[in-house]
Amino acid sequence: MKNKTIDSNESTIQSYVEALRPESIEIREQVDLGYSYDVKNVLLFEIRTD
Repeated sequence: MKNKTIDSNESTIQSYVEALRPESIEIREQVDLGYSYDVKNVLLFEIRTD
């Protein structure tokens, strides 16, 4: 079984993105934020429904 841990950098990124996300569930259903992280790169992206 693969052990999945969150390093301190990812924890910081996760907290930052969570602080940027809209509070309202209704708004999050229309536009939201996400991220992708590996050791050297962070990609922040917007999620929109059409």
